[in-house]
Amino acid sequence: MEYLQSQGKQVIKIKMNSKVFVDMTDKLDHVENSNGVITAFGIPIEADEHIEKYAYILDDAT
Repeated sequence: MEYLQSQGKQVIKIKMNSKVFVDMTDKLDHVENSNGVITAFGIPIEADEHIEKYAYILDDAT
């Protein structure tokens, strides 16, 4: 994500494999999981069973 930001790209959402999502959210304190979506680092992170690991969704303008 730092690399994308250094290239002027803005990440607006992260989609993550459902299992990876659960593993990650179980380790984070003070994060509320609302229907498979959390907000961390100011970015919505969403569980998606069709994603192999994770995918960054970029702002179209960047």
